[in-house]
Amino acid sequence: MEERNEVVPVTNAEIMRKPTEERNLELLAALASNLAQPFAESQKVVATEATKRHEISAKAGSRMIFGAFLIGVLIIDLAYMSLYQGNAGLAEKIVVAVIGFLAGLGVGRTTSKL
Repeated sequence: MEERNEVVPVTNAEIMRKPTEERNLELLAALASNLAQPFAESQKVVATEATKRHEISAKAGSRMIFGAFLIGVLIIDLAYMSLYQGNAGLAEKIVVAVIGFLAGLGVGRTTSKL
């Protein structure tokens, strides 16, 4: 079992019977616990909020990656369909547009830093 230090209310008669040093230590302990308790509780709240923010940003990032992947698949499908219909010029324009779009996002610069 855990032992807890709890502040127990006492009467004035009990306070008068205790030595001054012991009484001062009890008062100091009660003051310290009252000061530390809100800080500890606020740290718990901050930790849970940080976890929630991380979950939200991770979920948004995964949705963005999935959306970009889906758009890429649709563009490649369009290029394939234009090649299938015999329109090689349109397929070439789509491929050049995709490369230009990726260059506009800075993909070429970020891969050189890796």
